[in-house]
Amino acid sequence: MILPVVILGAGPAGMSCALWLQNMGLTPILVECAQRPGGLQNFQFLKNTSVLGQQNMTGPALARRFVGHLATLGVRIFTTSQVKRIQRATNGTLTVAILSPTGTTEFACSAVVLATGTRYRGGEVLADMPGFDSIPSDSLISGPHCFAQLDAVAGRHVFIVGAGDNAYENALMLLARGARVSLLARSSPSAQSGFTNAVATHPAFSLFAQTQIRRARVEPPLIHLILSTPAQEVSLVVERIHILAGYSPNTAEITDLLAAGLGHPPTLDERGYIIADASGRTGIAGIYVAGDVCTPEFPSVVNALSAGARVARTIELDQRRLGLLPT
Repeated sequence: MILPVVILGAGPAGMSCALWLQNMGLTPILVECAQRPGGLQNFQFLKNTSVLGQQNMTGPALARRFVGHLATLGVRIFTTSQVKRIQRATNGTLTVAILSPTGTTEFACSAVVLATGTRYRGGEVLADMPGFDSIPSDSLISGPHCFAQLDAVAGRHVFIVGAGDNAYENALMLLARGARVSLLARSSPSAQSGFTNAVATHPAFSLFAQTQIRRARVEPPLIHLILSTPAQEVSLVVERIHILAGYSPNTAEITDLLAAGLGHPPTLDERGYIIADASGRTGIAGIYVAGDVCTPEFPSVVNALSAGARVARTIELDQRRLGLLPT
């Protein structure tokens, strides 16, 4: 009997892994904690320009297309579901218990793929700043929501926290709509040069590199910020703050589950991302990883799709080598 492969996370990496496993004759089971599969693609409101052949599709549209593809193959997806435990039987088989809206289900499986992805960082990056609690929620926007309803900020002063590609792309879009933009880089900008060069000479753009926010004071609708730059303290008055300070891996829960059920968790790097070999092996028998949760250097749909396929192929090769699949 060929046991299924349980994939934790139904974002692009998890769904790509499921597709490839299905195509190779294995049985994938996807487990997703959210109501809808798709991961962070469900919050990508801009039209896609990076997935070959899928131009002008938004993230939610891409996610629906991925889900629809798997539906035609009959792949099972458990949504709004939590993993309660992962254990290993004496014969080496893994068991995964999940809690879904219909109750608790336990699967015996040959492998588990960790495709739990990342979450965008939000207000927590400023939570220790004096005055943070006084900033109105509708003036403090985080992650992909910074790209929604941009026309409403025309003529306003927006302060962006973050200096990667997303932060600079957001700055470009705001400037194009007539906003004034100040961007905070705690160290030096890390965005690609195409973005940084495009805004560098714009008269409505200011960069505060190697700068910290010392405190905030609110006089609605204005937010008064005190910045500590390498040269001096600067007072800045803005009307809206966008936090585009990167992502954090969703590893805390799965690390605890593996530690409790298998005796040891996967190895994490200093930022909490799972460390694996190039094929997605974690070093724990039967436990694999794919997608953004293990590749912080290139978080993207195309990387996730590739990683999911690669891990599926690795599982098939490993199981064939172990005699778990017919030759």
